[in-house]
Amino acid sequence: YRYTENVNVVEEMEQNLYPESQKRVLFDLLSINNRLERNKLVLTTHSPYLVNYVTLVVKAAMIELQIPADAVELKDSLYGIVPAESIMNASDLAIYELRDGEARLLENYDGIPSDSNYLNQQMAETNYLFDQLLDIEEQIQEA
Repeated sequence: YRYTENVNVVEEMEQNLYPESQKRVLFDLLSINNRLERNKLVLTTHSPYLVNYVTLVVKAAMIELQIPADAVELKDSLYGIVPAESIMNASDLAIYELRDGEARLLENYDGIPSDSNYLNQQMAETNYLFDQLLDIEEQIQEA
């Protein structure tokens, strides 16, 4: 028997993993997924890091196409950030966000997944609130 495709479903892979470990696991899963053209990888996550790491692999694919064949140093630099076997084209990607009981396809910006998503909005809100706390602290110090 010969396998012609694999559908790999990974739910909440970020559980108990630091962001760097999430990145390594994602790159490994993508590497496995890229071995056969018909393979599919389905991930569920609450991790904004994973969404951002997916953005890296898509951007790396775009840059890879622009690198001249003889520019070995540039390719080595690129693959030092995203391994060659983990790169993914934007056309092979769909990111959905569940919100209010509805699945919505995230938009993209020039092929890159949009930063305008619920997870990033929550991070932005936390940063905004922390900034407000710093403003209060500064007012105390000035008084």
